[in-house]
Amino acid sequence: MDTETMAASTGKGPASNDTASGHAPDAAIPPGVDGTAPAHEPQVATAPGVDETTPAPEPIVAKPPSKYVKRKKRNVVDTRGAEDSELRHRVRAQYITIKTLQDDKDVYKFYKKIVKIGEGASGKIYEVENANDGNERLAMKVQRKNEGGEGLKAEDLRRIYKELLITDKVLPPHEHIVQLEDVLVSPNKMFTVTQLYAKDITLHDFIKTCENTSARRVFKQIAETVRFMHKYGVVHMDLKPENVLFTAPDFMVTKVVDFSRAEVVGSLAKEVHNGFKISDWFSPEEVAEAAREGQPTVDVQSLGNILLSILSGKSLPFQTSGAKFTRAVAKLQPRRELFPAPALDLLSKIGPGKHGPKHVAELLTVEEICEHEWLLGQTSGETSRVEGTTAS
Repeated sequence: MDTETMAASTGKGPASNDTASGHAPDAAIPPGVDGTAPAHEPQVATAPGVDETTPAPEPIVAKPPSKYVKRKKRNVVDTRGAEDSELRHRVRAQYITIKTLQDDKDVYKFYKKIVKIGEGASGKIYEVENANDGNERLAMKVQRKNEGGEGLKAEDLRRIYKELLITDKVLPPHEHIVQLEDVLVSPNKMFTVTQLYAKDITLHDFIKTCENTSARRVFKQIAETVRFMHKYGVVHMDLKPENVLFTAPDFMVTKVVDFSRAEVVGSLAKEVHNGFKISDWFSPEEVAEAAREGQPTVDVQSLGNILLSILSGKSLPFQTSGAKFTRAVAKLQPRRELFPAPALDLLSKIGPGKHGPKHVAELLTVEEICEHEWLLGQTSGETSRVEGTTAS
C-alpha cells in the first residue's frame, strides 16, 4: 500500500503508555495495516497528556505535501504487540517522525522556552529545555504555517518537509551538521527541534577576527562537511555565512544548517544511508530536475565565496550573482600579510570573479579542495582541532 503519512513519534517528550510498555505507538503504523482505518484516511496520533475525549481539531497540515510522500509500495509489518524491538525499529525507521499536537500550546508539554537566540524571515529560534530532562538544552525553530497573510506558504512547507527528509533519512549524523532532534506540528505552527548552537554566532562573526590557523581549521571543517554531503548525494545549494553556525563563541566547531534548498541527486551518491532509495520519495520528474539543478559545482562556488570572505575579512553580499555581487568581489582583496601562499593558491582555483578560474569547468572538485596543501598543512607545534593530533 502507499504510505501517505508521516508517523507520529515519541521523540524527546514524555513517553506514551505504548512506548513505556515497549510497544510501538499506533501512529507509527501506516494507515490501513490492521484494518481499523482505510488506507486513504490517515490515523493521527494524539500527543501525550491531551484529553482524548475532546474531538481533536483537524490539523491544517498533518501530512507532507504529496511530492515528498513515500511512493513505492512495500510490505509493512504490524509491529503493535511485537516483542522484537529491533524489528519495530527497522519498520519505524522507514518514516519521518512527527508529533501532531491538538493545540499550539501543547508544545510546552515537551519543551520549555529559555531565551530567544535568533530570528529570521520564516520564524523565531529559541533555546529550550526538554520538559522531561531539565539537563538537556536544544534549539527550537517556531514557524507559522497558516495559508494566506503572514506565515508559511505551501512552497515553504514543501521546503521544510524536504529538509526533514534530508536530515532525517538521506544523511547520517555528522559532527558538523546540525542534527534534527524532533518535529512537532500543531494546527497553526511547526516546531523544529535541533541541537543547540551559540546565540547569533555565524561565519560573519568569525570572518572579522580570523587568522591563518583558525581560518584553515574552520574552512577545512566546512569543506569536509560538503564532501560528506556529496558522498550521500546531497547538494546543499545555499552555503553562505548565515548558514554556518558555531557551537560556542570560541569558533572551534562549525555547524552547517538550512537544507531547505538542497537537492538529492542519486547519481552523485557514492554511499547510501539506512537503505534510502530516492525513487521511494521522489517521482522520476523530480529526480531528473534535481539532477539538472543540483550540480556539485554550486557548492564549490559557494566554498570559493566563503574562502574569499575569510581571506579578505569582509562578507560578500547576500546575493551571489548580479552587478552588486560582481562589484563587491572586485573590491575585496585577500589579506596577504595574514595568509600564506597556499591559501592564496586555493583561492585562485575556486574563488569568484577575478580571484578564481574563468570557467566553471576549471574549478577544483570538493575532493581536491579537501586534499589541497593549505588544508593539509600544519605549522610546527600546531594542534589540529579536527583530527585531534599535534603536528611535529
